[in-house]
Amino acid sequence: MHWDKDIILAVDYHAQNTEVRWFNCHTGEERRRNVPTTRGEMLRLVEKAIAEAAPVGGKVIWIMESTTGWARVKELIGGRVRFLLANVLQMPLPPKAYRRKSDKIDTGRMLREFLNGSPPLSYQPAAWWRQVRRLVDSRQDLVERQTAVKNWIVHFLHHETWCDRDGLWTQKGI
Repeated sequence: MHWDKDIILAVDYHAQNTEVRWFNCHTGEERRRNVPTTRGEMLRLVEKAIAEAAPVGGKVIWIMESTTGWARVKELIGGRVRFLLANVLQMPLPPKAYRRKSDKIDTGRMLREFLNGSPPLSYQPAAWWRQVRRLVDSRQDLVERQTAVKNWIVHFLHHETWCDRDGLWTQKGI
């Protein structure tokens, strides 16, 4: 194994707290931590892992799901760790996961896939591309909301009045 001295941090990132499965490849020790999702706590976590891996010549590998927030985490810690973005949709589900889902199960799956040498990884688009995607998504959301409001108005007019709805959304109808 080329990572036999490394610390692997399998991370399930959320707005308030982040579930971390910490695996020391050198000792085989595995720990779980739940830390507040703040800039300072993320940096402290990475620094502790680096301090534990450095004496034996290891590095830190950070694995997280490709969910909202990965880009800012990568920007914060990416230069200090090997950053992997896991595509959990392509990972096999363990039998228990069909019955329930938890952060502990998710971090365990990411760690297991990495240790087995087959973690499916997600594409990491550049910042400008993510901004374009967000802009397009925002426009699509606004159009969908506009359509929903128009449908509600048509529904209301149909059920509550005898008003003619033909040409309602033409310039003259508006």
